[in-house]
This record gives sequence, structure tokens and C-alpha cells, in this order.
Amino acid sequence: VADDEEVVRFLDKAYSIDSGKSFMSVIGKTGSKLEARYLACIIKKEVAEQINKTIPKRMTASKFYTSASAKGAIYLNNEDKKYVVALVDLGATTTNIAVYSQGCLSAEASLPFGSDTITNDIVQGLELTKQQAIELKHFYGLNSKEIITQRIPEGKRFITNKFADDTSVEIDFDKYDFIVRARVQEIASYVWSVIAKFRLTNNLSYILLVGGGAELK
Repeated sequence: VADDEEVVRFLDKAYSIDSGKSFMSVIGKTGSKLEARYLACIIKKEVAEQINKTIPKRMTASKFYTSASAKGAIYLNNEDKKYVVALVDLGATTTNIAVYSQGCLSAEASLPFGSDTITNDIVQGLELTKQQAIELKHFYGLNSKEIITQRIPEGKRFITNKFADDTSVEIDFDKYDFIVRARVQEIASYVWSVIAKFRLTNNLSYILLVGGGAELK
């Protein structure tokens, strides 16, 4: 750990006895040699100080949790924890990837882009404001199955969309679909390359997609 960093928490990953199979709890286990693997959560000291400055004076942040460990506790149930699961959190500015094995956080990584990148593509491709692009992305993400059936005879799909600012814009849905699909496929390829580096793909049961971007078609 560098001089400007500190270890704020250790997350238990797994235990084993006599170098055998890994397990989550030592309760009821017997053996001559206990081995434990932990994930050290390291934070910049200045970041910890800033966090404590922003919360009420009567409170102090004594424990810090990684995003991956917190999201895993929220989204993974007991059945999920029996398998190897990749949790992909597609946020606004980052895409976070965490792989859990038998309920333990085995690996995590973060990519410096997310659904805001898709929003910016829509702004440029369809010449909309950022707010209009956000509304469009949310609306089409939630209603894509209904919209895809709305075809006019020549095969082009133009849909008039009314925005919160009371403006109405005719949207070329095929162009929108191309813009979003291209960027989502690019993000997906980056995500898979990261997961592949963890060398757990042979045992991977499934990928769970969460976050705001999870609603995208």
C-alpha cells in the first residue's frame, strides 16, 4: 500500500482446509490447516477525508464497501451464489464488472464508459438535445417490443415522439436502432474481453445485467 493510501476493509473471498475445496464458512469444518483468501479494499486517504467532510458531523464513515460487493449483496440471491455469475452494472459513466464464485467476489473491473456514451451518440446521430436523447433512450428501451411492430409499407419506421419540453420530433427508428445497437455491441465486446481475462468463462453460468443501461434493447 502506498503512503497516500489505506486499507479500509478486507472482504473474505473463500476458505479452504488442508488445501481442499473452497467454501464460504468455517463453521462445522475440521482439519489441520486453514487457508483464507481476502480481497483488500484500498482507498486514497484524500478520498476518505473528502467523504467524511461531506457527511453530517455527527457521523463518520468507519466502513467502506466496494461497489461490486454492495451490488452483489443486493442482486444475487442464495440460488445465484451456488454458481459462477458475472454481474455487469451498466451505469451512466462507467460499466462495472464483478464475477462471483460460490457467493464470493472473485474478480472485479471497471470500464470508463456507460450509457452516457450511448446518449451522446444519439445526440450527434439524430441532432437532438441531450435531454431529448435521454428521454428517447428511456422510452425506446422500455417499449422496444411494441415499437418494432410499427412498420409503414416501404419498411421504414418513422415515429413521432413528443418530449417533456412539448416539442415533437419525427424519429427514424431504424437509424436510432443502428446507433444504439452499434455502441451496445461495442460495450458488450469490451465487457466480454474483461470477463475472459478473469479465466472463469469455462465455469460461468450466466451474466446478470443491471443498472440504468440494462433497459436498452
